[in-house]
Amino acid sequence: MYSWLRVQIRVGLPSLHLPAVIALAGFASACGLTAFERPQSLTVSSAELSSHDLIAYRELSIDDFLATTPPPVVARHPSRFWAYSCLQLRPRADAPLTITLLDDGSAAPRYSATPKDLHYLAYFDRDCSWWNHAVTQPLTYILQHEQIHFLITELEARRLNRRVAEIASATTSVAATPQAAAAATRLQLRQVMQAAVREVDLQHLAFDKDASNGEHAELQQRWWRRLSVELETDDRGLSKISE
Repeated sequence: MYSWLRVQIRVGLPSLHLPAVIALAGFASACGLTAFERPQSLTVSSAELSSHDLIAYRELSIDDFLATTPPPVVARHPSRFWAYSCLQLRPRADAPLTITLLDDGSAAPRYSATPKDLHYLAYFDRDCSWWNHAVTQPLTYILQHEQIHFLITELEARRLNRRVAEIASATTSVAATPQAAAAATRLQLRQVMQAAVREVDLQHLAFDKDASNGEHAELQQRWWRRLSVELETDDRGLSKISE
C-alpha cells in the first residue's frame, strides 16, 4: 500500500483550542513508487471531515471501507490501488489552552498559554476509505496491509501521548496579550504535529517499499509481528479516549 499523510490544522476559537492533525493512507499494486504514489502532506478543512464515520484502533474488515469511489488523490489511477485507507492523527478536539496572567513583577502584564489535557488520537475514517472490489490478490494480505498502516498511525499517537507533559511544557508561550501567547503556543503545537507527520510518512514509506506489490508476504509479516509486539507492550500511550 502506498500512503499519504494529510495535515489539517483545526484551530477552533482564536485563543483557546489546539491545532488538530489528520492523516491518510492507500495501498497500490505496483512494485515501484512513482511520484503520485509517494507519501504526501496536504492541508484540509476540519469541516470536510467533521461528520465522517471514525473508529479508534481495532481489527479492520472489508466492511470498514465505505467509500464507493477512490479518493481524488488516486482517482486517475484506480487500477493501481487495491485499497485506500484514510487515517487521522490529531489531538483531542476539546483540549483547550490555559491562559494565565503572570504575577512576576513585570511592569507590563504578561500572559502564558499552556496546553491543557493534551491527548493524541488515531482514527480510521470509514467514509473516506475505499476498497477496490476488482482486486484479485488475497483479501487477507490486503487487509493485513491496511491494518499495519492503521497500526503505524496508532503507535505514533501513543508515542506522542507518552510525551504530553514534555510537549505541554515545551510549547507553553509567554506574550504581552492572551491572543499572542495562544498564537505562539498553537504554532509550536503545529510544529510538534508536523514532526509527527514526517515520522509517520517515513514509517508508511518504509513499509510500502518492503511490502506493496503482493510479492513480499514474509516482509509484511515481519512488520506485523514487530509492530504488534510494540502495541501489546505499550499501555501508557493508549490513544483511545472519548472526545
